[in-house]
Amino acid sequence: MANGSALELLPPHEKQSRVVSINKVGDAIVISGENGYYNPFIYKKGKFTQFAYPGAVQTLPSLLTDGGDVGGAYYNGSTSFGFVLSGGAYTSYAPSGSPGSIVTGIGPAGQIVGTFNDAGDKLHGFEYASGTYYQIDVPNSTSTAISGVGATGMIFGYYTTSEGYYGFVGTCPKKEVCTQ
Repeated sequence: MANGSALELLPPHEKQSRVVSINKVGDAIVISGENGYYNPFIYKKGKFTQFAYPGAVQTLPSLLTDGGDVGGAYYNGSTSFGFVLSGGAYTSYAPSGSPGSIVTGIGPAGQIVGTFNDAGDKLHGFEYASGTYYQIDVPNSTSTAISGVGATGMIFGYYTTSEGYYGFVGTCPKKEVCTQ
């Protein structure tokens, strides 16, 4: 896109589309579909490639890294789980006991961040690093959600209290914010 022009990203045989994420080389994650069911595609070098988490009822990507990794959530019919697609291989991410999660970021050191629900349906953030899940809860909050991780490794998102919701930026693991 240059000088006020736009490139329409509509996969073949689809009626509508939405770009979810784009990386610095211009690759994009595009979803299309109707009635609440979506078909995810990677747009790279002028071609669309459809993908889906194996065996999933629904795959909802939320991010595309500069290295080409995809993150998001998939739904198996009763529960959603976070996932990363990297080098053609899928990995599921869900903190222990979580009935629902989504991957929202992949950091520069390979850390995976996201948000999950606990059994009581309360939102918590998580970071998966070096084989360990860290729960992220802003102190005195009623819920914490992670929106992503920046190029420097700083996580960002929002938390809620009885008075409203507030954005935050921080690092994890950090004792004031994260628990193991």
